[in-house]
Amino acid sequence: MSYLCDYRFDKVKEIIAANPQVICCICANEPIQNLPLNMNEFITNKIAENVSQKTGVFLTAPILQGVITPFKPFALIGAHHRGFCGLISDCVRSLCASGVKKIFFITSSNLFTAYVNEGINKYKRKLPSDFSSEIICWQNVKIVKETTENQFENLLEFWRKESAVFMIANELKGIEIPNVLPEPPFSKDDFTKWLKRGMDPEKLKKLSPQFRFSSWTKFTPSKDSFFEKVCEEISLKILKSKL
Repeated sequence: MSYLCDYRFDKVKEIIAANPQVICCICANEPIQNLPLNMNEFITNKIAENVSQKTGVFLTAPILQGVITPFKPFALIGAHHRGFCGLISDCVRSLCASGVKKIFFITSSNLFTAYVNEGINKYKRKLPSDFSSEIICWQNVKIVKETTENQFENLLEFWRKESAVFMIANELKGIEIPNVLPEPPFSKDDFTKWLKRGMDPEKLKKLSPQFRFSSWTKFTPSKDSFFEKVCEEISLKILKSKL
């Protein structure tokens, strides 16, 4: 499988007519400890490409939050969320006009779930009645939770997801996982912001009374490919809900 943009329009129409569903990767350049700025983008794209191969579902070009320049600034100073939702709206409408009936969105963050839903709902009345979509955040799949709980000690929700990024970066790029990560202090205001994002600040305070993240102390390299396990779980999920 490959990207639809690798083919001429007449060939794309044939592909979609034979299989009217696509995978759309949505991610951003997120600063994560000492990792390269675009590592989350790199990992999410690699997962989407692998899943495409396993499922036989073609890929659209990825949708990135942030200004696409050689520097690629942080997501927070990139495209405003309304503009980003507009990109998703345009993508969905264009794909539907080409005959796509289902889009599997593979994302790198829960934040994108709201963006995708807003982008789709913006033109919901204009979309075909048989159109559907499914959002899969790779950091939330079962194997990620199980593996990080076994490999790292006393993980907060935030750490659990970042540890998954580190593990795949270690596997794909050979980036070393530090024995002890920095423990930056966080204010109560930060925890209030997390509450608005759906997290429980009281639970976080119980796990981290000083508003500090825990250390990673139990990591040991796995003999099996963590990346492949993540891709396999997502692929099975897509295969079960294909048209």
